Amino acid sequence: MSPELIAILAMGFAVIGIQMTTFIYLMQRMDRIEARMTSLEVGLSGRMSSLEVETKESMAELRIEMVERMSTLEVSLTERVARLEGVVLGRMESGNGTLGTTGDD
Repeated sequence: MSPELIAILAMGFAVIGIQMTTFIYLMQRMDRIEARMTSLEVGLSGRMSSLEVETKESMAELRIEMVERMSTLEVSLTERVARLEGVVLGRMESGNGTLGTTGDD
């Protein structure tokens, strides 16, 4: 074999060796990235579950608060309507059955 052919073959094997080394390095790197992504996914899933639970609890608390406020408003509104009915009835009785506006100033 000629020295040029040997040099070309040696260079070809060197290039193949470099490509194999690069391929192995990239495969290892991909494994590390995949492991990290899996770890992040697990962490994110845990946080999402936690946020979901917190959101459900917050929504339940808000519902309770809304029901309490609506009950308070209902009682207050009922009391006001009752007072207004009393005022209207009182004016009707004092005005001989008519609802007058004289003397309201």
